[in-house]
Formats: sequence, structure tokens, C-alpha cells
Amino acid sequence: MKNNNNNYNDLFGDYELLIDECLGGDPEVKLSVAQADRYGRRGLKVLMNALKNKKASMSPFHTKVLAQCKEDQAQYEALQKDLRSIEERDLKYRARVTVGHNRFRRTFDDLRDAQVWRDKMQCLAAELEFN
Repeated sequence: MKNNNNNYNDLFGDYELLIDECLGGDPEVKLSVAQADRYGRRGLKVLMNALKNKKASMSPFHTKVLAQCKEDQAQYEALQKDLRSIEERDLKYRARVTVGHNRFRRTFDDLRDAQVWRDKMQCLAAELEFN
């Protein structure tokens, strides 16, 4: 039996809706979007490119769904930016910062505390760099 790697079961629901209704359920697009989303959340770009290249017509409902997908992607990217230099481990947050030639790390129970400490340390690093 041949191993079928066409696994788009984990395709985001709104992406699948747009592909099914605007692109006729094209399996190649589904697979491309699922793979891109799995490796770095780039599925929205692949989907938008497919919609543009195939000149898909979209109803106001589909336009609204696509706009919501864009908002979700923007929120995800903002969250990723907030989590730079912070990793979650065992329900705690570890922040790591380099100041000069020294590396510092601290563990916090609260994400906000980790972000505040990281930002203070990065400000200190910037001050030392410019002085």
C-alpha cells in the first residue's frame, strides 16, 4: 500500500472554507496551504496567492472571512513578537537576554513579569551599547 502524504486534515477551517467555495476544493491548494501553515504559519499568504492567481470570485461573506483570517494572522504575529526571547516551560516563562557580553536568564510565573524584565534588560543593553 502506498503511503499517502497528502495530509491536509489539519487545515485551518476558514482556509478550507475559502478553498472549497472559491477554488472548487482544489486538493493541491489545500496541501500547499496546510504545509505552509504547518511550517511557520504562512498558509494565509499561499491561500491569498492562489485566490489571486486563479482569479477567484468572492462573495461579501468570503471577503469577510478572508479579512478575519488576516486579523488572526496579525494577532499571531504580534504575539510572536511579544514572546521573543521568552519560552514557556512547565507553566513558567523563562526570559533570556544578552547585555554586553553577559547572558542573563530568569524564570517567572507570569508572562507579563517576564516581558517587563526582558524589556528592562534590553533597555539596559541599549544604554550600554550607546554609552
